[in-house]
Amino acid sequence: MKEKLIVRCERAIPIDETIGKSILIKGKTREHEGRVVLLTEQDIPRIIDLEEMTNIPSIRASREKILRRFEKGNMMLGFEIDNDYVYQQKRLIGDLAWRFAYFLPERPEDLPKDFEGYSTPNHFPPANFNAMFHYGINVSPKIREEGLGRQVLKHVFEAMFSQGKKNGCEFVVFDPRLYTYNGSSEYPEIEGRIPQDPKMKEAVDKAMKGEREFTLQDALRDPILHIYNKTLLKQGELKFVRLMPSSWFPPDKPSGGFGVYCYKEL
Repeated sequence: MKEKLIVRCERAIPIDETIGKSILIKGKTREHEGRVVLLTEQDIPRIIDLEEMTNIPSIRASREKILRRFEKGNMMLGFEIDNDYVYQQKRLIGDLAWRFAYFLPERPEDLPKDFEGYSTPNHFPPANFNAMFHYGINVSPKIREEGLGRQVLKHVFEAMFSQGKKNGCEFVVFDPRLYTYNGSSEYPEIEGRIPQDPKMKEAVDKAMKGEREFTLQDALRDPILHIYNKTLLKQGELKFVRLMPSSWFPPDKPSGGFGVYCYKEL
C-alpha cells in the first residue's frame, strides 16, 4: 500500500496508518461510529464551529490565524462521528493541533516566550525537527455531557503520539492552561463552572515573586491537566519544565495569562 504523505516543511510528512480507521465510542445513551481524521485548510469552517463551542471568546483562534498556522506547516487532527445525535451528519466533535519544532529539555530557555510564538510561528518547521509543540484541545460540550470526552481525548492524543513517532520525534511539548488561577464561571456552557483554587493562585504568585518553586504537583492541581495526565499518560511520563509569566497569554483570563511548559518523551 502506498504511504500517505503531506508536505508541511522542508521534508514530506508520512501520515500514520491509524488515521482514518473506524472507531466505535460508547456514551451514556448510545454509541457512535467515528474516526480520527487529518484536518486541512478545507476543514476551517468546521474547525471554527468547534472553536466557538469550546473556547471563551477572548482566546478563540480566528479563521485568519488558523489559516496562517496551516500555511506555516502546523498540523491538526480531528475526531468526527457519523449520524451525530444532534446534527444527523458527520460532525467534528474534537480536535487538537501542533507544530513540528526543535526542543532540548536541558535548554528550557530556548522555548518561545509567549503563546503566539509557541503556536503561530512565522517560519516553517526546521528540517531537523525532533518535537511536537502541542497546543489547543477542543471537545464538543454535548459530547462531554454524553460522557464521551475522555474517549475522544484518548483517541486523538494516541493518534498524535503515533504521528510523532512516525516522523521521528523524540518529544511532545505541552502548554496546559491554569484555569483555576482565577477560575472560570463567566461562560458555564463552554467551560463549566471551574472555581478558583486559592492554593493554585498562591503557588503561582509566590513563584513569580521568587519565594518558592512552582512544581508539577502545583500544576496538577488544575482539574483539566489532572484529567489529561491520568487519562493520556503513564505514571511519571509528564515532565515539568517551567512556569511562564502573565505575559504568556494575556487574553486567557481564567489562567491570569500564566502558562506552563511540560513535556513527555516519545
